[in-house]
Amino acid sequence: MQRTLVFDSLTVGGVNRARKVHVTATGKAVNAARAITTLGGAATLISFLGGDAGRFVARGLDAEGVPHEPVWVEDDAPTRTCTTLIPKDGPVTELVEEAPPVSAGDVAALEAMVERRLG
Repeated sequence: MQRTLVFDSLTVGGVNRARKVHVTATGKAVNAARAITTLGGAATLISFLGGDAGRFVARGLDAEGVPHEPVWVEDDAPTRTCTTLIPKDGPVTELVEEAPPVSAGDVAALEAMVERRLG
């Protein structure tokens, strides 16, 4: 999930109020599946999702008509959120959450899903 905040100015160590906030379902694999689908190709995104952020991503993909088959992680660990800070008067800053480890059971579920889709 991507959260982008736009500021008139950004002060490190201060209180900053975003004037615009955009939250989207995104990421390398999501964007590839979105592009293929938009261009008329056949793609199915198979990925790990979890928590409220994962449910947000799934709803976004459904709304856009991007075919997807999520593996809902056993522990419902939230899909990571990457945050971009865009000040009008300075450089862009990326805040990237560390992805939680994926269990062996979740990996096996993803592999089985891929094998089934590949036939």
